[in-house]
Amino acid sequence: MPVVPIGRYVGERLAFQGERCTVRYVGGIEKKRGDWLGVEWDDPRKGKHDGSYEGFKYFQCKSPSSTAASFIRPNRPANTPLGFIEAIKSKYATAEDSSDDSISISGKTVEEVGFDKIQRQLAALPELKIIILDGLPMKSLSSQPSQDKGTGDIDLDLPSEAAQWLQQLKVEELDLSRTLLERWSDALSLVGLLPKLSTLKLSGNRFRCLSSPPLSGREQTSLAKLESIALDDTLIDGDEIASLIAPFPALHSLSASYNNIQSFTSPLPTPHLQHLDLSYNRMSSLEAIQSIFRLHDLRTLSLRGNPITEFSHPSITFPSLSKLDISSTNLPHLPSLNGILKVFPSLTSLLTKDTPLSKLPSATLLTTARLGTLKELNYSPITPAERANAELYYISTIVASLASTLPSSPEERAIFAAHPRWRELCSIHGVPDIPRESVVVQDTKAYPPGSLGSRVVRFHFAYTPPPTGDAPDGSEKVVTQEQSKLIPTSISTYRLQAIVARLFKLRAREVRLVLETNEVDPVDQADSFINEEDGAPGAEREGDQVKLGKEEGKWRRREEELVGSTRPVSDWLPMDLAGRGAEARVRGLSRGDTR
Repeated sequence: MPVVPIGRYVGERLAFQGERCTVRYVGGIEKKRGDWLGVEWDDPRKGKHDGSYEGFKYFQCKSPSSTAASFIRPNRPANTPLGFIEAIKSKYATAEDSSDDSISISGKTVEEVGFDKIQRQLAALPELKIIILDGLPMKSLSSQPSQDKGTGDIDLDLPSEAAQWLQQLKVEELDLSRTLLERWSDALSLVGLLPKLSTLKLSGNRFRCLSSPPLSGREQTSLAKLESIALDDTLIDGDEIASLIAPFPALHSLSASYNNIQSFTSPLPTPHLQHLDLSYNRMSSLEAIQSIFRLHDLRTLSLRGNPITEFSHPSITFPSLSKLDISSTNLPHLPSLNGILKVFPSLTSLLTKDTPLSKLPSATLLTTARLGTLKELNYSPITPAERANAELYYISTIVASLASTLPSSPEERAIFAAHPRWRELCSIHGVPDIPRESVVVQDTKAYPPGSLGSRVVRFHFAYTPPPTGDAPDGSEKVVTQEQSKLIPTSISTYRLQAIVARLFKLRAREVRLVLETNEVDPVDQADSFINEEDGAPGAEREGDQVKLGKEEGKWRRREEELVGSTRPVSDWLPMDLAGRGAEARVRGLSRGDTR
């Protein structure tokens, strides 16, 4: 059995030139002389391996990184650890205070020692509301060890005079992040000694011991006042966190990001929790947080950076949650949002940046339209006009999908199921006309990309000649001429105009091509306002404009002019025609026609 070096033990927190680590192994290494310390670095980039050496596993790291561990000699000089009071002194005592450490009596220099000296130097601190000891090598409550009680631990409790001084502080926020603190009980003791403390930050620590002795009545009273705690990057799992926060019944904010949490199997004993940050953990579905869904007061939830692909669950509901962060998740496509309002019915703010969904075309418009309760998306407020525009665009995409289906067919029912807001949107904006097969007929056969069939489109051209004026009574009948032709999508629109001109015996410069798409718009949407001076009868006045009433439920197919240019025809075609043979109705008009 290897001899354990004095002062070194498994779980000990050390720092070398400011780099913090935890001792995971004490002993010998095969083919190496002497004793070694196997340490896991807080910064996993600092190490060289995962606790293995030449194929043998000496210790297990908490970090999943393959470079979190190193072997070092026990006699390597470490940073001097500090107690809580010493850490406060090193951070907040002024140079003037620390320089006056000695007095002269009868010609002899006498140095003041003990807590009285420190208390004098820290006389101004009772008024501090925030104490930040982030990154200091604070290891325990006191740097002076007391007797070993036979438990294997060295007690480093505060002297009574130091404890009394702490109880007089007005500290409301204490930051002990990234220190060398080893025992959870020390953190509880500090909270118990600071009667006004409401926020505690312990991120970046690695606790050796998570147990704590029974709390006194005074400590329970102080702990009951704590409202916010940060346990980010502590590598504590979900059930351990649930156990640790049990003494804080008034807790309303918990941050536990970067902890490799895969799930919570125990409910959080904090019924008043309002803000929960679980960013950058390892949860792959909402099933992982099923045990904590009883947090009925929860307002904000961050699942950023978790590998979640679906945000629906039949038995989970957070009725009060209004802000959800699912940025940097694996949210794949828009249908993944369909069940989100069943889980979060009060959702008003959503973050979806850096997801596969956010990279899709028109993702912002379609996310806004699919989630009717949203008032903010990716930190941008959604105005009523933006919502109306998004919903109208969404309706047009659904209509485009319905155009190739038959009424009451399984395909139509599948489309309605994929768009659960369809009926609601129709009640708001009116039911659009759906151009079924009689208007736009698409081939049912899909051609493989790169094949000949994927490079042509069947255009149906309809040309209505202008009246000749031969009938003075206006009874002249104008017959619409129609032609159908397969057109390669690689030709330019100049070439297409020339083809149409030959079909209808026109001059190419007189041809105007207007493509009718499957997308629809409300009638007069673009012309819903006219100038006040136009004075349309029956119009409503709104400020400096006159608003024309829009007929409810009236829609028309969207049109786009194919302007003559060198651009290929494929650039003008809707995305639903890409890679398919299809028919689209195009009107050829004289340039003199004002329509």
